[in-house]
Amino acid sequence: MPHLILEYSGNIEPSDTTDKILADLNRALANTAGIDIGSCKSRIYKAENFSIGHGCDGGAFVHLEVKVLAGKSANLIKNAGGVLCKILKNSFTGEGMTIQFTVEFSEMKREFYFKEL
Repeated sequence: MPHLILEYSGNIEPSDTTDKILADLNRALANTAGIDIGSCKSRIYKAENFSIGHGCDGGAFVHLEVKVLAGKSANLIKNAGGVLCKILKNSFTGEGMTIQFTVEFSEMKREFYFKEL
């Protein structure tokens, strides 16, 4: 735990390697939310088929979903979300694009999360 799922629209490109972006996100989450970095499970997906609003050209998105076990304070989550969003803004470019950067945290109940090694 946690899970980081990063999606971005196919009309923009990462400005760095995806491995570096995911490592930066993992480190930031560990530093801001007290997460064990060794437990981070992160992945990234490029959405080739997408639509924003009315489907007009010039729009793009980068969305990070962070799933954590319940119990983190709202202030801690808010701080971590701001730091993660800044990393996303520095990690993607799109010439002439209006890019929407979003971070969404969701909490999972401990009793409904199962892990085996």
